[in-house]
Amino acid sequence: MPFLAATTFLLYAHMIATFRALSNRDGPQRLTAVLHWLAATVGACAVIFGFGLEAVFTGAQRPGTNLSVPLFFALGVLTVIVFGKKLLAARHQAAEGPAFRVGMIVWAVLAGIYLTGTAIDHWVFFSDRDKSGIGDARALGVDDVQCDGISLVRIDSETARYRCPTSLVWGGVLSEWPFAPWPSYQAGESEKLKRGIEALHRNAVQVR
Repeated sequence: MPFLAATTFLLYAHMIATFRALSNRDGPQRLTAVLHWLAATVGACAVIFGFGLEAVFTGAQRPGTNLSVPLFFALGVLTVIVFGKKLLAARHQAAEGPAFRVGMIVWAVLAGIYLTGTAIDHWVFFSDRDKSGIGDARALGVDDVQCDGISLVRIDSETARYRCPTSLVWGGVLSEWPFAPWPSYQAGESEKLKRGIEALHRNAVQVR
């Protein structure tokens, strides 16, 4: 579960950086502390929405839209900005700094890029809302898609592209456009799946 590991690492990294920046009385460091705190808060909200726990805290009905994806994207962008600035500053400093600290900054930047990239990959896959969603290949009688349960599906002109989640699915498999971040899915194409989904839609129209 690399995505969960990267998210957990960034939450800890931002909280530690927040306390370190607050211990410094300089004005710019206080602004840095605010940005780290904001990133940690956004990340925590992303996890809450990703696990579907928002109803526990707010009592509100769960929204159909998967809000965890833009929150994870925001966490990634904030991480790249804040830790990227620190990495550039470390490069220009003549004094030798702790190698461990510089290494942690590098890992934070890489994790931020990873989170940002997975969110973009998700949006690209579900870019056409009318031709993407979730499906169950077994229920449709499709035998060339080896998914244990729900799969993420996008209908193209000649085939159906699918992703079988192999780990956590953020936002829940029954939400609109569940988030299965790379590489925690098995991807493939199936013409049979496309025909099965199209037949299901035709039957639904006839029933109406």
